Amino acid sequence: YVACSGGSDSLALLHQARILNINPIIAYFDHEDNVEEIEFVSNHAKRYNFEMIIGKSDDLKFDLKNHSEKSVFRDHRMNFLRSLEGIVLLGHTLDDVIETMIFSTLKYGECRIIPFSHANCIRPILSSKKNQCIKFLQDRKIEWYEDVSNSSYKYDRNFIRHEIVPLS
Repeated sequence: YVACSGGSDSLALLHQARILNINPIIAYFDHEDNVEEIEFVSNHAKRYNFEMIIGKSDDLKFDLKNHSEKSVFRDHRMNFLRSLEGIVLLGHTLDDVIETMIFSTLKYGECRIIPFSHANCIRPILSSKKNQCIKFLQDRKIEWYEDVSNSSYKYDRNFIRHEIVPLS
């Protein structure tokens, strides 16, 4: 499996897996908040002949009443991915590692890192930069999806992503 949101990181990983003669199944978690994203990923799967499995959660709306949106989405998505039988590849990059280290240090006073693996999930491109994923896709004329929430400074993490990480 390759966890796929349609973003440049996960799509680059998905197509790299295919180049290596791995025929991955797209694992997509439906957060029920972005119809455009699920349509993009579904259309991408059809266009490139990838099988796709979609995860959902009955408790998502309940949990959103009690916790932050981003943490609920992450927890439910990871529970779905961990429930799959077999290895799941995740497209986190070095940019995500730097972002997480800075964010956790500022928010919690401790430096947290993204592990290479946890349970059945592996992050094989942690040492790659996001711009390498983008170049990989551009060179192959593969389009990716940009979630509009990723550009909103409503989320502290996005300020770090757009203003600090590029300096690294």
